[in-house]
Amino acid sequence: AAEEAIQESLKLAKTLRATEAIAACLNSLGAIAEQRRDYERALEYFRQALELATRIGNAFAEAALSANLAHLLYELQPNQPDVRTYAERALHASAAIKNVYVRAVALEVLGLLDLDNRRPEDARAKLRAALADMVAVRSLPGIMSLVAALSRWAAETNEGALAARFAAIALRNPASE
Repeated sequence: AAEEAIQESLKLAKTLRATEAIAACLNSLGAIAEQRRDYERALEYFRQALELATRIGNAFAEAALSANLAHLLYELQPNQPDVRTYAERALHASAAIKNVYVRAVALEVLGLLDLDNRRPEDARAKLRAALADMVAVRSLPGIMSLVAALSRWAAETNEGALAARFAAIALRNPASE
């Protein structure tokens, strides 16, 4: 039902040549496709939306879509060069629009890439900064994702005590403190 309504909105937006509305519809369709695990379709919608957002100069949409693409691509194909490109683009854009959530997502992806590339100290700094941002915006899913990433970091760097601490954090709700 939601997808059909958004498709109808997209048709109307295209008829009116309302570029910002078209980008918003494409982003929503991308989110639905991602939720349904139709990742290739989600990537296509997000890329189209990003192209439009960039063309019209919507800095907020550009930042958020770059973060969406970085995160989704990392989950699917972490070695793809576009992952870092989108994450760095999101990080840069997050500073311009002062959006802490987008910054946290970008830092998480960049930290995971550092961890994959055997740069644990760089990874730790980015992941800890991302966790602090997620706590600040009270995003429980974001906090849980970062606790998992930091637990992975701790396990891969033989920091067993830290791994136990991050596991303990995961079992409570730090966003409610």
